[in-house]
Amino acid sequence: AKEMDSLLRTANTALTMGTWTESPSRNYFRMPPASARVVGPIMGFDLKLSHVQQGYTAPRVALVGDAAHTVHPMAGQGLNLGMGDVYSLSELIKEAVDSGMDVAGTGLFLDRYNQERMVKGLGTVGGVHGLHELFRCSGSTSSSSGIMNANALNSGGNASGVESIVGLGRSLGMNVVNGLGPLRRAFAEAAAGAAFSR
Repeated sequence: AKEMDSLLRTANTALTMGTWTESPSRNYFRMPPASARVVGPIMGFDLKLSHVQQGYTAPRVALVGDAAHTVHPMAGQGLNLGMGDVYSLSELIKEAVDSGMDVAGTGLFLDRYNQERMVKGLGTVGGVHGLHELFRCSGSTSSSSGIMNANALNSGGNASGVESIVGLGRSLGMNVVNGLGPLRRAFAEAAAGAAFSR
């Protein structure tokens, strides 16, 4: 146990430069205590897509993050959207305070927040859901030529034929986006929440 504690102190000091703080003895990582038993039921929560319909605001109330929208866990877009909500609301609060106005006393600031974030929220939720649905549908393409498999083309319009067409369209779309640098960068910035997409 003493060797483990020493190893953890050394690793933490190397990683966090804990010795540069005023009290390095209190800044090192310690192993959490071992779990003796589970004291409650193990629970799970379905991940689903949702977005408020009536708006993000009411008198003296503004919804942010998961209170306003939930998104499939694709590339952290739910987090980015929630951070954008916080950023937008904080900027409007700052503007109201700087101008000497009550943020929620008039509809001016909360209405602006509602308009900005509803558009962004619906766009992000719709885009993520579209990508989720597009990539959920499996496609069948020929690995040798990149052209749809002849069996898939002759499937008579059944589900596998549709899936093959979706797969081909998805591949074509990804190749177009990948080949156009400005478009690829725009998608990457949007996915990264560039400036919280304000």
